Order: sequence, then C-alpha cells, then structure tokens
Amino acid sequence: YGVAEGSPEQASGNALSSKICIQHAISLVNALRHQFGLPLLRFRDAVVSGSTLLCSVGSDGGKWEFTIMGGIVNLAARMEKMAPPGGVCLDRFTFLNAGGEELVNVDNERLEQAKGFSKPIKVYDLCGYRRQETNDALKRLIVDFLATDEVRIMLCAHLRRSSRDMGSEVELGQVTHRYAQFVSRAQAYLEGLDGLQLPA
Repeated sequence: YGVAEGSPEQASGNALSSKICIQHAISLVNALRHQFGLPLLRFRDAVVSGSTLLCSVGSDGGKWEFTIMGGIVNLAARMEKMAPPGGVCLDRFTFLNAGGEELVNVDNERLEQAKGFSKPIKVYDLCGYRRQETNDALKRLIVDFLATDEVRIMLCAHLRRSSRDMGSEVELGQVTHRYAQFVSRAQAYLEGLDGLQLPA
C-alpha cells in the first residue's frame, strides 16, 4: 500500500482507502448480479498495520513462492471474522496511523481476543472518511475502476459464467449492454451520496 514509497502513515491510509473502494465496488456489482438472478457477494475485511517479512519461500528444485509473513498477517486474518458482513475492521494502531478521529470515522470500539494472541486487541469498525474531498476522490476512483476495459471484460465473463452455472445462458451482447448501463448508474448513485459509509 505504498509503504516503500512513502511513510507508514500513508500506507495505513492507502490500505483503508482501498478497502473502502473494494467494499463499495462489490456492493455496486451486487446490484448488477441481482439483475441476472445471481446471489449477492458479501465479504468481511480487516486492516492491521505493523512490521512484516516479505520474502521468497521454497527450496532449490522445488516450489518457490513470494509471500508475506509475521504476527501482523496472522492478526489481520483473525480480525476479518470480527468485521460486519460487507464491512472492514481495523486495529488501534492503524486508526491512529491513518489520522485518528480527525480523518477516520469509526464505530463500535471494543476489545477482542484474537486466537494466538495473549492480550486483547482494540478493534474498530471502519465507517469511512470524515473529509468530503477524500470521499469525492474515492468515488471517482471507484467509477474509473469499474469503467476500465479490464474490469468490464472480467466482470462480463464472470456474469456469463455465473449465469451458466445457475442454469441460464446469457448472450455476451446483453451482458455488455447492461454493464454499460450499470457504470452510468453507479456513477449517478455515488455522486448522490454525501459520503462513503460502510456497514458497522
């Protein structure tokens, strides 16, 4: 999330911004899935800030993979289950690192006991950002993302495949037409929002 190019504070903010965008993009895509009679997708997510180890793991002659390891990674995996469906939770360090109460809107502050950790963790549910200019920038980012050719091709293929799995065949032209309408409606919907609030 940019930690190699900027400050840890910037990395925490970038991580929160990406999670907000992802959850809102999924919510918008669910509206499109609903048109094709497909079930809704809802994910829980978490952001934890701290030191980790980025490395290649494997052996000569065997399989190598680039991975990330450390207690922070384990904590993030545990905290995902603490988030509300369609929401994001974060630890106190991330909250303060990203600007605290001045910039970040949170709810449901609580202590949670994560498996494998001796002390309870202070956890918040992420609601969004307080500043309108930040929310407006994220809205534009979501619309620009959904309008890219790569995302259009990927989601149209996903909708056709998912419809086929549900026993319904959909023509590519029909999916492409609906997707173009979807992007326009998504833009109008986001522009009508005061902020980008997540479920808490």
